[in-house]
Amino acid sequence: MFGIFRYVLALAVAFDHLWPFAGGNNIGNFAVFAFYMLSGYLMTLVLNEKYGFDLVGLTKYFVNRFFRIYPPLIFVGFLTLPLLWFIPVNDISPGMKWPATAYDWFKNITLFDIRTTDIRVVPVSWSLFVEVFYYIAIGLVFARRRWITIAWFAASLLYTGYMLYTGTAWYFRYFTIPASSLPFSMGAILYFYKDRISAPSWLLPVAASALAFNYVYWHIVPPPGRFMTGFYLNLALTSVIIFALSKRKSGYYDQLLGDHAYAIFLCHIGLAVAVNALTGAAHGPMLFFATLPFVLLYPFLSTYLIERNLKPLRDRIRPASSPSPISQGRVFRRQRQGLRA
Repeated sequence: MFGIFRYVLALAVAFDHLWPFAGGNNIGNFAVFAFYMLSGYLMTLVLNEKYGFDLVGLTKYFVNRFFRIYPPLIFVGFLTLPLLWFIPVNDISPGMKWPATAYDWFKNITLFDIRTTDIRVVPVSWSLFVEVFYYIAIGLVFARRRWITIAWFAASLLYTGYMLYTGTAWYFRYFTIPASSLPFSMGAILYFYKDRISAPSWLLPVAASALAFNYVYWHIVPPPGRFMTGFYLNLALTSVIIFALSKRKSGYYDQLLGDHAYAIFLCHIGLAVAVNALTGAAHGPMLFFATLPFVLLYPFLSTYLIERNLKPLRDRIRPASSPSPISQGRVFRRQRQGLRA
């Protein structure tokens, strides 16, 4: 059921960027950290249950992550460049510009150091650099043992508490790699405890309703609380949703929407710039609803041209599921408990 969740998060980011209403629309900030947490959970899962941590397994894991992240990103960038040639300056995303130097090109293609530039062909690419950083860190260190993940989570929690205690500015609590450690570690730790705790059927709808209420409430009251209590309560509720979803099986439409989520995340600002140039629609409901049909259709194009051709290659790289020592230990404990019973 993670596919529908990812799809909703991608649309939330698009909603934030295209319809910034009075007082600020920060649902995208909430959604990005939810994406990070889900990535932490899924990367820890596939490393422990599919790839493993030997050289061959890690190589396959990193190669597959590369093909998941970069080809769709490069394709969106390729489609966006002609737009930037004809529309060098826009009001929708001022930092969306034609790269000015060779190093700007390098950063936009590789994502390396992309957070330090205001020139991004694909504006959301700064968060992809954070994702890639933690994909590597989780594979090399953080997902190997439960105690390592617990220590990572504890350190992330302490660092976040320190930032809150010292009044650290929002930029450093959101945009930086150290600040992003908390949601990734929360997702990773969920993997190690998901089989130890059962989830009642009512947990998911209650948590989803609470998450929606949390967003609406903190967008009614004055902004400061939105980036403190509201933002971190969002993380707690997101962890409950991911835990509840981990107990549910994925169907065809769930997988389809999940496959479309990344394309929506990448394309929505570029499409909005094009719609703005053609119609004059400024930030707000007109721009959002005029762009939305194209945003929803683009993933079909991306799937046909990119994902469909990459899937056989990624499937060959991806190993068949094989239980890791941790997973084998869980099976052994269940069998032993069954014998005792």
